This record gives sequence, C-alpha cells and structure tokens, in this order.
Amino acid sequence: MSLMSFIVNEAASEIGVCLLLMLIRRSSKKKLYYDPIYFPSGAWVKAEIGGPYMNIYVQAPEDDFGKTEGLCGTFDRTTENDLTGKDGHVHPHAAFPDAFTESWRIPPGMSYFDQPYQPDPKWNNQLKYCNCDQAKHLVDCRIDNKANDPAKQTRCPNCQTVKQSTRRRRDVTGLPNEDSDNDEFYLFDYGYSFVRVISSFPTRSGRTESSARDLCQDALSRMTVIKQCQYYLGFDIDSFVEYCVEDIKNTDDLSYINGVKQSAVMACMQLALKNVSLYDSQTGQPPAFITTDLCPYDCNGNGNCVRGTCHCNSGFTGADCSIDATKPPTINEVIKGNTCDIRQRPCRTIYVAGNNILNFASTRCRLGEMEFRNGNFASTGKTLDVTMQFESSFHAGCNMPVKTSVGGKTVVGYKIALTNDGHQFSNEKEIFIYDSHCMNCAITGSCTVKI
Repeated sequence: MSLMSFIVNEAASEIGVCLLLMLIRRSSKKKLYYDPIYFPSGAWVKAEIGGPYMNIYVQAPEDDFGKTEGLCGTFDRTTENDLTGKDGHVHPHAAFPDAFTESWRIPPGMSYFDQPYQPDPKWNNQLKYCNCDQAKHLVDCRIDNKANDPAKQTRCPNCQTVKQSTRRRRDVTGLPNEDSDNDEFYLFDYGYSFVRVISSFPTRSGRTESSARDLCQDALSRMTVIKQCQYYLGFDIDSFVEYCVEDIKNTDDLSYINGVKQSAVMACMQLALKNVSLYDSQTGQPPAFITTDLCPYDCNGNGNCVRGTCHCNSGFTGADCSIDATKPPTINEVIKGNTCDIRQRPCRTIYVAGNNILNFASTRCRLGEMEFRNGNFASTGKTLDVTMQFESSFHAGCNMPVKTSVGGKTVVGYKIALTNDGHQFSNEKEIFIYDSHCMNCAITGSCTVKI
C-alpha cells in the first residue's frame, strides 16, 4: 500500500483549500478513498466518496472554539447563530437558507482554483513530508512517489530535492503523452447556473415518504456499531433518519442510504472516542466496536463482520460486500465528457464512472466502432474488446486502440460498454476522439471539417 500525505500550512484551514490539497490513497485492492488532511493545530478534514455521493467531515480543534464562521456554522455549542452571514446578520433556519448561502458565495475569479493560494508568512511553509534516499542523496517530494512514507519530516542536508512538476508532459511532436482522470485545468463552477428542483413524495419510482422512512430506520438501526452506541451512549439516530429520507426524496436513489449510514458511524465514533470510560482499562485503547470490530457499512447485510473484515455471502464481493458479482456493471458517465481532442491529451485511456465494476481477470471494455458520415457518426458493425484499468468499483479506464481515423476521417467514435464476466455487458456510452487541427466536434457527436 502506498500513502501520499503531507502537513499543509495552517493558514489553509478553509475547507476549499483542504479539498484542493486532498490526496488519494489506493489500497492493494485499488479501492479508492480519500485520506484525511491533518493540520498542525489538530484540525482535520476527511472526504469519503461512494458512487454518486461524497461525505465531507470537518473537525475543528479546541483553539478554534468561538472563532469560526462560514457555511459550516459557528463552533460555540449553540445552533441559534449557525446561519450567520458574511455581514454578521443571523439568518433564520430554513430548508433552503438562500440569503445566508449567497452571502458566502465566492465572487467569480476568486476561487483557489483561479487564484494561487498565498500562504501566511508567519507559518513554516516548508513543512512537508518527503521521502529521503540517503544513499542516493535525493529527497523526493513528488506527490506521486511510491516509496514508503517517512514517520517524520526528513532532514537530508546533502540531498538534491526533486519537486513535483505541475506542467503537462509533452513529447517531441508537441502532443501530450499522458492520459489522466485528474483535471489539471479544471474550470471552477461558481454555481450561477444552478436551478433548484423542489422534490416531493412520492418519488419518480413511486416510493412514499413512509416507505423511505422505514428503509432508513431499518438500515441504521440494524448496524452493529450503531446498536453499541445506542446502548452505551444513548446515541440518537433520528436526525440521520431525516437526512436519509431527504436524500431519497431528492434523488430516488437508495445508494444514498450508505452515505447516511457512514455519517452516523462517524458521529458515533467521535462520541465514543470522547468517552474515556469506554476505553480498555488495561491497554488504554478505545472500544473495539469503533476500532478493530468495525466493518465498512456493516457489510451491507450481504456478509458477516469478523474482527473488522467482511466475509461476503456467495455472489457478493468487495471490502463492504456491496458488489453483486452476478450483475453487470453500469456506466453513469464518461469522465471529462464524451469528446477527446488528441491535441489536449493522447486519448489512449478513456475513464468512466459507474457502479458494480469488478477487478476480475475477465473484466474488460467492449468498443463498438463508429465512423464519421455526412457530419454524424454511424456504427460500422465492428466490435473490439480491450483491457480495462480497474481503479475502484465506481471508476475504470478503457485502453483505446491506437487509431487516428475510420473511413478516412481524422475522427473516431466508439460505444463503450463494460463487462465483469465477458457475457453480461453494461449500458453503452459514446466517446468521440478527434484532432482539433482538422475537425471541430461538439459533445453531441456532431463534427465539422475545418477548411
């Protein structure tokens, strides 16, 4: 396992900066999740991603008591002033506190995506974790290094430092030679085009508020760790049930239940960690039900939790037994959109986001070839199976054939599908690969030849 981490400047304690600096840890099973960012003050930020949702957890240190403001509210043990706007006005609580939210909106061009972060000079901005090779006299500070992480800041006075390059590498042709699912030139969306859709029960699928509440109540109350927290700490799950019901109302997607379950587990853990009466009197360790005996999502009811590890029932797999191996994957979207310009990146690996993707020897991508005819794409009837880069059960890359044209045109189209077993295939998503020196292509797949 490789873990990439460093201590960031304390002045970067705004959540936006934390998320910009958040790094990815990949386990040996390549299950993708986010590692916490820790600050010298004791504050930390953690994000968890699970299919369509992301949970973000923020903990402030005691030194920040009574000193916080912003969208996360005030850290002063009272909820009455949590909706304090940027101008100091306290807004009333509401389902959609728009005036409060708008008061904290970042003006266009002022996001840390657009403006370089200016560190506070009173902090030690050089403090970071690097890997030091004393034998080679080399300090490696790149965030993509694969060496073991040092236990403390390294000191290597005679070493040359290799720093992380932020520039996209290009080959001698002037074309980029590296594909990535990371957005190096991400354009921050300031949200001005957002239009709220007011949802209500019954949902599109016909699910009622009563049935949603029953599902949420049952999912939370059946979790072993929640039962323990209720027994020892009087933990109340009512607010989490309400969050869960709202998620189902707004999305009609039951996968959001897992997000609420994990939020409840995090709240339970924080409560238990603060109660030293639950700690082992001999070892001083926290209770086992929030440490060694804790399984992800309580194995989703598809397996047994044995000392922190899920033993999945037949037909299910994954660290949390959430993947049904008998069903094909699904593709939700092509990451970075369904057009790829070879002048911007090689387009040799196309990344997709979906669900139920397995890391089996038989897992692969199937490409249905399309050719450009009269300004549009049409199927040639040819299919091609290509290897897949497994990243997580929600994320994979398809290794595309090296092909610059179909039917004499400098543009190629494919319908991408995934399979776990070589027999059952996912839904299809289209990708159009073109050369912007010769063609103009829209996301609809409509292309025109440059004259």
